Formats: sequence, structure tokens, C-alpha cells
Amino acid sequence: SFIEYYNKLSADYHDKVEENLMEIRKIRHDFNNSLAVIQSLIENNDLENASAMAEQLEIKCNNETNKYSSNNILDVILQHAENSCTKKGIKLHIKCAVPQSISINQIDICNIAENLLHNAVEAVSKSENDAEKEIYFSAWTDGDMLLFKSENPLIKNIHTNGKKILTSKSDKKNHGFGLEIIKDIAKSYDGDVFIDYDNDTFKIIVQLNIQ
Repeated sequence: SFIEYYNKLSADYHDKVEENLMEIRKIRHDFNNSLAVIQSLIENNDLENASAMAEQLEIKCNNETNKYSSNNILDVILQHAENSCTKKGIKLHIKCAVPQSISINQIDICNIAENLLHNAVEAVSKSENDAEKEIYFSAWTDGDMLLFKSENPLIKNIHTNGKKILTSKSDKKNHGFGLEIIKDIAKSYDGDVFIDYDNDTFKIIVQLNIQ
């Protein structure tokens, strides 16, 4: 069941990357067409319209690239999560600053972000109070560390077995792998996972050592 879950996660990851690549191709196509028009305006000595179009193109490119962070793969996951949250009436607050060139496997970054966000969305979706449907997600570097933080209101009581948090789903055999995957990834980077919760809030921080 764990391997099936991991394979599904990997397939979802590749699908999202393909979607992102398609969007990049569209942006590049539009960009090249706009450059051709600007060049034509310059050749016809219409510098005023050429300058105005160049400014519009710059604004458009800034809005369509690196929307959440400087990391393309993380942006794919965050875009998908934001779309999902919007459909479910969940407010997703994102604050990320992760460089593109970082010595952490991009698939590991994807798996951590995907699982943190998936678990948070699953949790707050159970609330009937719109004020509780809120998620705070952040990722950043600090020295030789990469950190992820996810925080959301605690909707249901946490069930544990020792130090292990148990899934609230009835089919426990085939669910509850997300947190274990996060812990395995953190361990592979000599990092750690810190979980803190009270009666109102659930918070998880994942720390990886940049190699």
C-alpha cells in the first residue's frame, strides 16, 4: 500500500511538471511573438509604442513566472494547491523563498510540499466553519538548512500510537503514509520533523540539511 501511494504521488508529480512545461511553452511562444512585434515597431521608428509594449511584456512575464518562490518545481505544487483550495473555499497563505539551484532533490521538495499541503487541505476541509478553513504554508532557507512549515486550525482530535500520529480515515491500512514519507525524506538529509499542536492549532516544521 505504501509503494502504491508513493507511485501515485510520483505520477501526480510528473503530471504537474508536464502541465507546468506546457504553460512555459505557451509563455515562450507569446513572448517571442511580442518581441517580433516590438522589433517591427522599432524598425518603423515607432519607439513610443515599442516602449509601451515592452513595459507591458515585462509586467506580464513577472506575473506569470515564479509566482510563489524562485523554485519552478515548488511553484507547480503551490499553484495546484491554490487551485484546489480555491475550489474548496480554503484560504491558502503562501510565503516561500526557495532558490532554484539548491542541492536538495527536486522530487523530495515536491513530495514534502505535496504531502504537507494535502494533509492540511484534508484536515480543514472537514470543518463546517469557514473561518477555520485557512492554511499557512512557508518554505525558506536558513544557512545550511531548508525548512518547510505548515499550520492550520485543528478540526478534530489527534489520535496517536506512541509518538506516531494515526490517520483519521477508516481505512488505516491504505492511508496515513504522507507523514511517514516526509519523515523518511528528512532522515535522508540528516534532518528532522517537528510537530506541535494544541486544542486550536496543528503545526509541522520539516528541516533538511542542504548537502
